[in-house]
Amino acid sequence: MQLFHLNFSIHFPIHRSAIILLLFITGCSEQPTTSSSTPTPIPSTTTTPSTSPKPPSFPTYQLPVPFANSELIVNRINQFAFDLYRQLNDHEGNVWFSPYSLFASLSIPYTAASGSTKTQLAKILQASNETELSNQLILLKNFLQNRQTSSYYKLRTVQALWGQKGYAFSSTFLKTYPQLIQTVNFMGDVGSIRKTVNQWIAQQTDSKINNFLPSHAIQPLTRLLLTDAIYFEGDWQKPFNSNATQKLPFTIAGEITQSISTLRQSNQFGYWENSQAQFLELPYLNSGLALLVILPNSDNNLKTIEKQFSISTFNQWVSSLKEQTVDVYLPKFQEQTTYQMQRYLEKLGITEAFNQKANFSKLDSKKVLRLSGILHQAQFKIHEQGSRATSGGTSTVQAMTNTANFSFKVNRPFFVFIRDQASKTILFMGRIADPSVNQTAG
Repeated sequence: MQLFHLNFSIHFPIHRSAIILLLFITGCSEQPTTSSSTPTPIPSTTTTPSTSPKPPSFPTYQLPVPFANSELIVNRINQFAFDLYRQLNDHEGNVWFSPYSLFASLSIPYTAASGSTKTQLAKILQASNETELSNQLILLKNFLQNRQTSSYYKLRTVQALWGQKGYAFSSTFLKTYPQLIQTVNFMGDVGSIRKTVNQWIAQQTDSKINNFLPSHAIQPLTRLLLTDAIYFEGDWQKPFNSNATQKLPFTIAGEITQSISTLRQSNQFGYWENSQAQFLELPYLNSGLALLVILPNSDNNLKTIEKQFSISTFNQWVSSLKEQTVDVYLPKFQEQTTYQMQRYLEKLGITEAFNQKANFSKLDSKKVLRLSGILHQAQFKIHEQGSRATSGGTSTVQAMTNTANFSFKVNRPFFVFIRDQASKTILFMGRIADPSVNQTAG
């Protein structure tokens, strides 16, 4: 789940405001693990030990056809993803964020901006027409959410605007977002407003995130607060058997080795490899969403792959995936990252929105509002079955045999993407350098 909190504040004479972003993803639910550090054969769940495991059957899912010209907005979001990743990649640790939600949220201050402030936002969003951008984002949101016809997954994106009661926001802005605006009194009980917003966050994330908004996030000078949440839970199309989960070594930065709970199975997955990395895609059940894992062959190739991040290269990697029998070893972990996003966006060229030159005249004709900061918190979980503890009792695990064409052993730093297979939108992306940080117990 991700929360975007945009806080426009009045200044006397200094502008103040804040943006907070939060992301939460649940991949699979937790199961007990074994403690041995030596790999053992993955147990077959077939009921007839004397015969070879039968290939399991899975519910078929027909990918929906994207809306006309969907590639225009998708390419903007994916380019933004790679551009921002290069700024976040200024340390050796884990990286995890939602480019889709960040992009959608930044479109609102873009709509409210004028002059060079708007020009800077337009450049990073690759936008030339605010109406066209808004319409394309609405189409994409509906395309992603309206396909939910089963209980196997949830994908929810919601927004709310909390405006100062009695403040003279421009009529154009109010007409643009009438369904989102709720009036509050930031000059009154700030603690009560914070409680209300946190309750909204909890409600939108099925109580996975509680009391997120920090006490200092809302100030008496706040005039507008935007909260934007994206929440995803999904069952694997081909779950992992909890009896096969085992502690195995994971090498961090080419030197340190940690013992990590590792999910294991042998099955048919989209797979490809080149001289620098291996690529594996794990689909979520009846959703059209999938987890793409990129495993560089070495730490040196980690940087090489990062330098190649682009729309054309990424699309080429994905289009090269072919169904193969693969022995999969994937760390079971829980990751949480927190970013003060202002400095990263400033590196991308968004500077005026945060300083005295800020021009949000389409929000407030007095031009006294600016953005004071962005907080982005992201969580991500990988487990055996999915967000549901049970999966109907149908086995989806085959025994490890010598018939697998490839071995995909994630025992070193790797990249992860959650993407929509139909539109090709990157919803979440990151790098996991150390899965032992915040790893789920067991």
